[in-house]
Amino acid sequence: MPDPFLEQPAQKFTVNKEIELVGLVTYDNKFFEHLHLHRLVVDNKLLYPISTFERVLKYVGYGYMPCKETKLKLIQAIRNTSIMDDVELSKSLYKGMD
Repeated sequence: MPDPFLEQPAQKFTVNKEIELVGLVTYDNKFFEHLHLHRLVVDNKLLYPISTFERVLKYVGYGYMPCKETKLKLIQAIRNTSIMDDVELSKSLYKGMD
C-alpha cells in the first residue's frame, strides 16, 4: 500500500523572513500515539547525540519521557563520541539543530 503522504505535492514553510523551505512534513505512523503518551522516540540516525541529549532533558521538563530503546540508542551514541574537554563539549551542543 503506497504512503499517502508521499503522493502529496510539496508545501512551502516559512521559518522566518529570510528562510523559506519547500518540502513534505513526514512523521512516523506511531507519532500521535507517542505524542499522547508523552513518549520521546528517536530514530537510528543520531547525528548529534549530545545535542539530542540536551533536547531530551528539555522535554523531560515538559513531562515527556524517553522510551527504553531511545535511552539505549542515546547512551551508545554518546559513548561513541570523542569529546575530551569542556570546550569541545560546548561546541558539540550547538552543531545540531534545535
